[in-house]
Amino acid sequence: MNLDYTLIDHTADIGIETSASSLEELFEKCALILSDLITDLDRIKPAETKKIVLEDENIEQLLIRFLNELLYILSVENFITCKVKVLELNDNRLKAQLEGEKLDLSKHPIKEEIKAATYHDFKLEKQDSTYVVRIIFDI
Repeated sequence: MNLDYTLIDHTADIGIETSASSLEELFEKCALILSDLITDLDRIKPAETKKIVLEDENIEQLLIRFLNELLYILSVENFITCKVKVLELNDNRLKAQLEGEKLDLSKHPIKEEIKAATYHDFKLEKQDSTYVVRIIFDI
């Protein structure tokens, strides 16, 4: 997957803008961009697999919840993701498979300590046949 994204200058936070041809691809891409912001994505190996199921009010809240769930898993289980496959996605439910490994600071130096995906300046919209998202992360 091509992780083309633009970093957004933001006071005391970090933001991204990216796009994808489907919502499933957008969710997968955002998850990998999050890992890439934290450490070098290429250094993470797919040693373990986890499945997650999340529900929320709408697709926008579901994306923010998904990214925050990945941060929670990193914080609690020390697990960082390098591959994501959306198995099911609708307006308020996500089922995904995550592949990754335990974060090892000698192997995965931290680039940014991200605390949360936020709703500040958040935008998810469809432009023609492309989904475009803007997310600001609290660091």
